[in-house]
Amino acid sequence: MWTNHAELAAYVENYNSTQNKYKIEIVYKPDPARALLHAASVPDIVVGAYLNSPSLVEKFYPLNRLFREKKINSDLFYHDLLSMCFIDKKYRVLPISFNLPAVIFKRGKIENEIGGLDIPLDKMKELSEKFNQKRARRVIKMGFSPYWESDFLYYTAVLMGANFRVNSSGLLSYDKNNLEKAVDFVSLWEEKTNFGFETEKSFREKYFNVPYYKLLLDGRILFYLASSRAILDIPDEKRSALDFRWLSYHDNIPVEDDILFVGIPSDSKNKRGGTDFISWFFKLETQRKILKMNSYKRLRVLGICNGFSSIAEINERDMPKNNEMLLGHIPPRNFLVFPRAKSVNWDEEKTSLISKYFKSAQK
Repeated sequence: MWTNHAELAAYVENYNSTQNKYKIEIVYKPDPARALLHAASVPDIVVGAYLNSPSLVEKFYPLNRLFREKKINSDLFYHDLLSMCFIDKKYRVLPISFNLPAVIFKRGKIENEIGGLDIPLDKMKELSEKFNQKRARRVIKMGFSPYWESDFLYYTAVLMGANFRVNSSGLLSYDKNNLEKAVDFVSLWEEKTNFGFETEKSFREKYFNVPYYKLLLDGRILFYLASSRAILDIPDEKRSALDFRWLSYHDNIPVEDDILFVGIPSDSKNKRGGTDFISWFFKLETQRKILKMNSYKRLRVLGICNGFSSIAEINERDMPKNNEMLLGHIPPRNFLVFPRAKSVNWDEEKTSLISKYFKSAQK
């Protein structure tokens, strides 16, 4: 197995102990998708992000038989997430887990003003403006800046309908008008709400020399954006004083692009072993065992492979039992907006895109 997810070692060890027909060995690859794209020889299983990229997906062995023979129940998956893997009437890869952008804040301050389990962009801007505080022409408190995290800029564009995707020629396409609408939104936030680029820059240089959660707890900032997987990185004693909501707009919560997939390369020498592991992995009892394993092995990971499971029932019924921070925070299925397929180079392309449209618009 090629992967860059260390927690899979514990899951694979458990699989190896449950049967004696197959034995999986893990080989660490920093970027499994790129490694497979240029590989001279292939593994039997690959677990990584962007495996559904158009340039890569046809390198995988179809998995339809697992559904046809009822070894995996397709009804258990988020429908739109599983649909991402159905290409030319074949399931080339299957989704394992995904993450969501979380807006983190100090507990006990603004929960009543937010309500629900998500926070819309407009509400976030409104509360940030109320929080901002100046003293003698110097900003001493700033609710939030869209420019603190480039992911916030990107997900604002996603939520406003930029519709980033790879076209039939393998090139990035998007709705330029909606992207420019997002640029205008964050530019106005910076210029009118946060007193301009230079003021934001001075505030960041003065105060952002400590972890963001300390700035939240000290009351210096109101919000910070982080991936759901990163919430567990906050020390336990600090995390108990924080809360979060999912970033949203018009009841849509964007799913992060680096969804984790599993696939069996077409040139694999042990497809039976690969399909046996995949069948085992997507059983409800296996995923429940994994959640317990995370706890007793003290793996500091969220849910399944450091994310929400691709199986909705696991998230809705089991994850909150194993991680109390998720109580009351599991989003409804119809709120989630899953991304279109991206290239294996998407992380670099996204950075360039943000720099071109958002960073160049700063005044």
